[in-house]
Amino acid sequence: VGLAGGFFLGVASESPLGRGRRLQGFKIWEVGIGRTLAVLATGLAFLTVYRLVLRWVGEVPIPLLKGIETLRAVGSAAILAMPLIGVPISLLVRAAPTRREWVRRLDEPALYLVWVIAALLTLV
Repeated sequence: VGLAGGFFLGVASESPLGRGRRLQGFKIWEVGIGRTLAVLATGLAFLTVYRLVLRWVGEVPIPLLKGIETLRAVGSAAILAMPLIGVPISLLVRAAPTRREWVRRLDEPALYLVWVIAALLTLV
């Protein structure tokens, strides 16, 4: 539930409605470097929070433990899958040779979709 909620909030705030329009004027490699640094920093933040929370909790119910493991999965996916798969796919979508502007604006939703799939595979 937390992962899906985070995905939809992220798409709503960072998709074509928000950040995509503010990235106009940057070269594709600049966007790629920025996104790579952002996902690595986010992954490290999630793993740091995971380790802090894991120290504080003792025996907790299974649903709460699954939520804590979700932090680890999201952080691991950010560090492992996003720089190798997510960022390149988002850049390919952004640089798509098409006249339809809305296709290029799907770059951030593509980024989040890869992140969600990678995190879910990590949880399995």
